[in-house]
Amino acid sequence: MTFQPTPRLAPTLRSGTLRSSLQYDLLGHLSLQQDCGGVASLSSGTVTYSRTLGYNAKNQITSDETNTKKNQYSNTLVDTFKSITSYTYGTGATYALGSVVSQTAVHRTLTNRIDIATMPG
Repeated sequence: MTFQPTPRLAPTLRSGTLRSSLQYDLLGHLSLQQDCGGVASLSSGTVTYSRTLGYNAKNQITSDETNTKKNQYSNTLVDTFKSITSYTYGTGATYALGSVVSQTAVHRTLTNRIDIATMPG
């Protein structure tokens, strides 16, 4: 990756194929990360990892969602693993000087496997 002037990382290409991409919000926070490749049965330009971040007005992370595609059992079946984490920081008397007051996480495996050998195109 190369640094952009702000400093931000520029998209990474290998042999003309996108390998990694980062997006930022207007305040310069990372809001989306996408990585491609690494799963034998998917084409090299397919997003295999993505992460989306949400922020509040105090620039604290309030949500963090990841999706990861991985080969399972053979090189033709792909599962997606999803993780969603939410953070709260409290308000008023429950505000803890920016520390997380509560965290909720949900982790799922999307079990409807895709047999890419039978997918059109």
